[in-house]
Amino acid sequence: MMCLGYRPPIIKAGRMPQKSLNSSILVISMVSAVLDGNLSLLT
Repeated sequence: MMCLGYRPPIIKAGRMPQKSLNSSILVISMVSAVLDGNLSLLT
């Protein structure tokens, strides 16, 4: 397990920011969708 996690540091370093960006975009889109739904329900 540790060897598998430590062997490809370059791939991890290259993929981690993309994952964080994708997760942040997903969270932002989910929050915006929830806010839009609440606004549509309120109006």
